[in-house]
Amino acid sequence: MLSPSPGQDLLVRELPDDSPVVVDSLGDDRFAFATEPGVTYQVSCQSRREPAADAPVITQQQSETSVELPNPASFAVIATGKDLKFQWQKNRDGISGANGATYTTPPTTLWELGSQYRCVILNRAGVTISEPARLNPEAAGNRLAPGF
Repeated sequence: MLSPSPGQDLLVRELPDDSPVVVDSLGDDRFAFATEPGVTYQVSCQSRREPAADAPVITQQQSETSVELPNPASFAVIATGKDLKFQWQKNRDGISGANGATYTTPPTTLWELGSQYRCVILNRAGVTISEPARLNPEAAGNRLAPGF
């Protein structure tokens, strides 16, 4: 089993169409597999690189938020870097128009409770993704257990 050593990440890259399709070891630290005819991927360990000097770095993650129905909920992330662009996601799907360091939901309905929100932050030097934060219910004067 391929397992990165401390200071390494797994690297997955698509191989050119003319690469032989193999589904076994290509050496001690890499292997290849095919998912469909003509598409082969190589997986290997790669030394972890330090982020580029201007790459986005999250300095404050958003946290779980409790909301009383039907109030909106707010999430915020703080990041450093040059020319940052933000894209908020709900359950890993992009939210149209949610492209700032903060995001406020529309009035919350029962169906939004338990949803997870995160922010993708990028610029020319790199990309980083915030930790997901769950939207929890809050009863008037009483907090319910996180995640229901």
